[in-house]
Amino acid sequence: MNSSKRHVEAIESCKKIMAQASEKGLNLKILDIGGGFPVDYDSTGFDINSFCEPIRQSLSGVPPNIKLLAEPG
Repeated sequence: MNSSKRHVEAIESCKKIMAQASEKGLNLKILDIGGGFPVDYDSTGFDINSFCEPIRQSLSGVPPNIKLLAEPG
């Protein structure tokens, strides 16, 4: 089963690292969450919106000055 759990774990780890960097005076500007999002190639009814909802929730806690990137593929 496709799960966005690992994406969310990575985003949460990055948010902690970004906070630590900010405390040390570093000005991080970009969070690239990579790619590898699943696709419903075999028409089994995979719902990408449901997959991405936990990711969107996690990203909502990223500071607004951080540019977010996601790569296809």
